Amino acid sequence: MLWNELRRKKMEGLKFRRQHHIARFSVDFYCHEKALVIEVNGEYHNDLEAQIKDKKRTEALESLELNVIRFTNEEVICDMAKVLKVISEYVKRSTNEKDDGS
Repeated sequence: MLWNELRRKKMEGLKFRRQHHIARFSVDFYCHEKALVIEVNGEYHNDLEAQIKDKKRTEALESLELNVIRFTNEEVICDMAKVLKVISEYVKRSTNEKDDGS
């Protein structure tokens, strides 16, 4: 569902890739221009062990100077408008920081 909203430059005119490989990871969605990784997590991510792995994965991706946004499957299914708003706000904020020289 989220891919339908990100593909073909629908999100702020940005190109997103699906199931993109970065280092040793395959991320759900990636926008090179904004160094943005978007992950969508299923139920098993509620498990403590999975949460620890997710945290380490996020830290590894951030060490590559990437930004990671995570959503649950439930958020994507039940509140797509909110998900798209969060992504759009991140994109706009990162654009403003770049324009300001931050």
